[in-house]
Amino acid sequence: MQSFSTDLIILGCSQSWQQWRSLLVSFYHITERELALNRKFYFSYGANTNIDAMAHRCPKARRVGKAILCHYKLVFRGVADVQGSKNSIVCGALWSITPECENALDDYEGFPFLYDKKFVSVLHNQSNAVETMLYVMTKPSYIEPPSKQYVKLIAQGYSDFGIPMQQLTAAVEEAEQACNEEIEQILRVELGYSIEHL
Repeated sequence: MQSFSTDLIILGCSQSWQQWRSLLVSFYHITERELALNRKFYFSYGANTNIDAMAHRCPKARRVGKAILCHYKLVFRGVADVQGSKNSIVCGALWSITPECENALDDYEGFPFLYDKKFVSVLHNQSNAVETMLYVMTKPSYIEPPSKQYVKLIAQGYSDFGIPMQQLTAAVEEAEQACNEEIEQILRVELGYSIEHL
């Protein structure tokens, strides 16, 4: 399993570890003791944007703030996922997590079977590029609408972090449209019906 230290990577800058440590402590409100726990950054875009859910699942996780993942878009395969999409962005939640948090997230996300891990750079506070871990689905070959309860959970998380709700509604609508098109194709091709006849 790939791992990295708590070093914060900001594009275009060259800083010493002491300077990084000072930035982490003062700007991100991460204590010296927490730095010793081998924390890493985690980017969430679905259910784990919900502060109450994360507090239950990962009580040692620290909220850093809103972040942006470039050249990806939010999609639903029953549950949330991201996929490559040029000129698109995904707004999400940036967390500081411990190894214990990561183990809990692995269990929740079904790693490594349902979700795998990926290490990317996200933008935080517009200009800071932060190296972070995220989860992506292992079989991204289908689109499926999420349940209303799952959407409600994510919507609360988006409200918690100030993430634009339009991102969520657009992904849900896209999944519903794809599902309707699939149903229409089954009716037309396999059963000889069309939606207009129902």
